[in-house]
Amino acid sequence: MTSLLLLPILLANAGVRGQYVEARTCDVFTGSCFANADTGLTGRNAVLAWKVRTGAVGGTRIDGLGVIAVVAAKETLGLKQAAPGRAIVIVDEKATAAQREALVAFVKAQAGDLAREVVAVRPAKVEVTVCDCEGNGCATVKAGAVTVTTRCLDAAHDKACGNEYTLYTPLAKGVSAKAAMATEHSFTGEGLNETWRDADRRGAFVGSFATRPVASPGGSFVTRFLAVAFALVLSTVVTAADKPTVKVEDTPPPKELAAAVSGLLDSKAMTVSDDKGKVIGTVWPRKALEVKATADALKYTDLGETTIVGAVRFPEGFTDYRKQKVKPGVYTLRLGIQPMDGDHMGTAPYNEFCLLGPAEKDTKPETMDPKELHELSTGSTTRKHPGIVLLFPNPKPADAPAVEAKPQDHWVLNFRVPVTAGGQKTALGFSLVVVGHSMSE
Repeated sequence: MTSLLLLPILLANAGVRGQYVEARTCDVFTGSCFANADTGLTGRNAVLAWKVRTGAVGGTRIDGLGVIAVVAAKETLGLKQAAPGRAIVIVDEKATAAQREALVAFVKAQAGDLAREVVAVRPAKVEVTVCDCEGNGCATVKAGAVTVTTRCLDAAHDKACGNEYTLYTPLAKGVSAKAAMATEHSFTGEGLNETWRDADRRGAFVGSFATRPVASPGGSFVTRFLAVAFALVLSTVVTAADKPTVKVEDTPPPKELAAAVSGLLDSKAMTVSDDKGKVIGTVWPRKALEVKATADALKYTDLGETTIVGAVRFPEGFTDYRKQKVKPGVYTLRLGIQPMDGDHMGTAPYNEFCLLGPAEKDTKPETMDPKELHELSTGSTTRKHPGIVLLFPNPKPADAPAVEAKPQDHWVLNFRVPVTAGGQKTALGFSLVVVGHSMSE
């Protein structure tokens, strides 16, 4: 009851929102082989830039101000750090003394151990501009000795091995951003005992941020109390990331499916519910699959693209991986491979998805042309884009279905489907995202 009474006051002291740009001296959109080559050799420096649209820290409003952290870490950024990093914080020259203190507190809260040791705080004109381009990857940052310029990734020119994806997540908390190309990234100032000039590296993020309240060091008792109380409210009210559950039961495939499609599916239905028991969806997997590949290390791509791998019912609708609203109903799940072009590079950690096909329109069990599937799947959402559900790899599937946590607040439904591969009996594991969305949308 106390938490509910405090809620209006706490929301008035709520967190900070705005635009975010990051550049580091290692690739974030890359393949594992290239990332391994960076490990321990490079990638220890970064610029983290925030442009505040609205918000307060410890009761001090910081609307319209910019702040930058120039970071020198001990290890390659994105990996576990052996020791805290050092940082120079550049605060907006327009900030008052109280706002400067609030901006430093904000940076330390959002950057964590990377900014634990602030070696200097310097006022400067801070420019953080995110361009409204089609790919959402163009930005400029200028402040004192810092310069960052980014552009959208280009599928035709920015690939090296062809296995790239967004390997790392942004360094700051509360960020939703898309990987980008840093055409210029430099720090030429003093204070860190090192400078750098980096260019044309797939090492940037461009997007937005939203944070919880941050208490200013040395703030009033009431300010500190409100920040602590807000955390308590969040711990009791905000539970969206709590673990979903799965229940397996004998349930025939939905009658909405065509008989030819329904006949492919197992009657062992897997119903996933959120932490409050509300049903997210029920999945019917394939009874069995057959592939030409050998039985060793099967992958999704060993199946033919657009193969039906199951069906799903969403009783109250669903929000897909692109944050699109999916209408309540029954859908086929067909394998889709994300194209590696400028509209899709860096939007997901893997390229394999299940596309949602409305049951009343997807009546034939055979594979189809991918363009036909894309057109069919647009009928599942309220936008003119296919409804998509991301697939994580599941190389060692367990016998029983289960829900598992994955990075970036994803939850997946793990299950296995019997497969005949090269005449041998085996199984292919699936990890279907049931909670979680792209950070780039």
